[in-house]
Amino acid sequence: MKVQLSILLFVLLCLGGCKTNKSATSKDNLPLQGTHWNLVSIEGQELETNKYPVNVKPYIFFDTAGTFNGNLGCNIFFGTYYQKKQKIEIEYGSATKRLCGNMEIEKAMMGAIKKDINNFTIEGKQLTLYSGKKEILKFEGVAE
Repeated sequence: MKVQLSILLFVLLCLGGCKTNKSATSKDNLPLQGTHWNLVSIEGQELETNKYPVNVKPYIFFDTAGTFNGNLGCNIFFGTYYQKKQKIEIEYGSATKRLCGNMEIEKAMMGAIKKDINNFTIEGKQLTLYSGKKEILKFEGVAE
């Protein structure tokens, strides 16, 4: 009788509280703030890593004070952002003006970050910034 009761209790607990690995929960997602987000793609185009001018992977970092900063591949950039749930408004501030060899990725990222980005998703270690339903920038996160 005790064995049957134990099995029944185990089954009931699993039905109510056992987790599956079918999809990432919000607890598995990296936070927007405090994560170093390395650029993966611009408007759906994967990056060609051999085009980084000074071997710095472009990234963005959002802090908890409503500002962001990052590297475009050569130049450092910064600005402010406003976030409410999955909505985000990014206001590009400025960037340094260094001239580097190949600035193709840099120019593309700067143009993309200045677009009307208004929402985002985080799935696990992946941050995607959108303008409406159009994917603008995709990043892979590294916890700081």
